[in-house]
Order: sequence, then structure tokens, then C-alpha cells
Amino acid sequence: MTNNVSKVAFSTSLLDSGEGNTVNLEYMTLVFKNVFTNIGNHYSPVTGYFTAPIRGVYYFRFTGHLASVNNFLAMRLVKNEDPIVLSGDRVHDIYREDNVSNGVVLQLEINDVVAIQLGGDIWDDTYHRSTFSGFLLFAL
Repeated sequence: MTNNVSKVAFSTSLLDSGEGNTVNLEYMTLVFKNVFTNIGNHYSPVTGYFTAPIRGVYYFRFTGHLASVNNFLAMRLVKNEDPIVLSGDRVHDIYREDNVSNGVVLQLEINDVVAIQLGGDIWDDTYHRSTFSGFLLFAL
């Protein structure tokens, strides 16, 4: 394992500028366009997928912000298109905004892919309230 491959980390937010909602009632892959960090370039801001460069144990975390009354937000992390963890919420009349989050440690093989899928309504703005991050804990 080379030094470059052993250094894997990314941190992103949904929008690269401005603010707005993304809505999808059926699960679709979210493309997090604002890249804070992408060491190794294994996250694609074009497709929304992270591709494991080496066999190892990785940590992933995601957050989502809901800013629409009487709507819902469901986010799920998928590994090779299989749902692994989900987080969701619904905003009612008395609450204007809410957040969801989840995280997981996964063993990945080379070329396994991880992404976040959206069901419902998600908001992002210049405060970067909706994020997706991950990093290699150790190689196997």
C-alpha cells in the first residue's frame, strides 16, 4: 500500500453556492457538489459516489436539513446500492426546521461504492447544513 492510497478522506455539502431545496419522493442519489476536502479524489462531485481505493474499514457520516413545513426528509446511506442506514424526519406546523444525521463504520472492498440517497425534501444554503463525509480508519 502506498502512502497516497492510505490517505483517504472527503467532506462535502450539497450545494456549491446559493440556497434551495432538492425534492425527490423516490430514493435518488444525492450529488454533494461543494467539496471541502477530497484527499485521494475518491469522492466524485459529478456522480455523488465515493469509491473505495483499497480494502479497509471506513467511517461515513451524513446530515440533512429540512426547512419546509409539512414535508419529510429521508436520507439513506447505500453501499453498492444496498441500503445500510437511514435517518428521517417530518416537519410539522409548529416546527419550521429540523435536522437528521447518521453515521456508520463499514468494511469495504476495492471499488465498493458508497452514496447517500434522498427520499423527500432537503435544504442547503451557505451554512452548509446538508453534508456527507467519510474517511479510511485503517487498511485490511
